[in-house]
Amino acid sequence: MAKTWGQVQTQLRRVILNDTEYTAYSDPDLLKDALEMALITLAQHTAMATATSVTLDANQSVVNLPAELFESPENAGLVFYEGSTTASRQYLAPVNYTPKGDLETEGFYILPDTQLNLTTTSTTSRVLTLQYFAHYPVPVNDDSLVYYPSWGYAALLLFTGAYAFTHRVVDNAEINRWNNREQGPQEASATMQMQKHLFELAETELRRYPTQDRVNYWTVDRG
Repeated sequence: MAKTWGQVQTQLRRVILNDTEYTAYSDPDLLKDALEMALITLAQHTAMATATSVTLDANQSVVNLPAELFESPENAGLVFYEGSTTASRQYLAPVNYTPKGDLETEGFYILPDTQLNLTTTSTTSRVLTLQYFAHYPVPVNDDSLVYYPSWGYAALLLFTGAYAFTHRVVDNAEINRWNNREQGPQEASATMQMQKHLFELAETELRRYPTQDRVNYWTVDRG
């Protein structure tokens, strides 16, 4: 079941952070930053599979890549011209780009990181589709839905809590420094121990599920 950022925050404060009074984490942006880091970590294991299409003008050779792109389509994903049927799609393969090189082979390359370049163009308009892997969007407000893998809610809470604990770890270190207290090994910090424990629980949760095979996620018969 999809949850809003407000619902996730409430459960995070109650179950992980023990902060239902909004005292230790009164700054909402702090928790949102921690969530963003957790979503990036989750995407490294399982990113969001999605697609977008663009209608190319005649002789257009450059397409802007989606801002939320997680992994280059040269490494994972599909690029193809749409056809009248699925079977008539024309798939494009990545090519090695070198300045002044031979680019007569139909395909694409990425340069710079935000642009997809077609090595050949058409004199007529065509629809180009990109199937790709994306970052999970960061919620804008409390009513925004939070997206994550279908199995990943526990890992999301644990990673968000662990990243949020960094704030308290740094605060404790600053207090100890300015009070000139004797400090033993950092591992002696109860806050740091708790953060370490949360990361371990989150990593254990991740290991319960196979890592996404992005290279072979979309398989097609290219003839």
